[in-house]
Amino acid sequence: MFVLSPQAFGVNSIVLGDNSKAYGDNSKAYGDNSKGYGDRIDAYKKV
Repeated sequence: MFVLSPQAFGVNSIVLGDNSKAYGDNSKAYGDNSKGYGDRIDAYKKV
C-alpha cells in the first residue's frame, strides 16, 4: 500500500495550484488566439 503523508499532499496541492494558474494564463492566451482566428474568418467572408 502506498500512503502519502498529508504534508506531501499539502506541497503537491500548492504545486498543482501554481500549475492551474499557469494553465489559466495559457487558456487566456488561447482565447486571444481564437479571437485572432475569428477576425481572419470574418475577413475571408467579406471577400
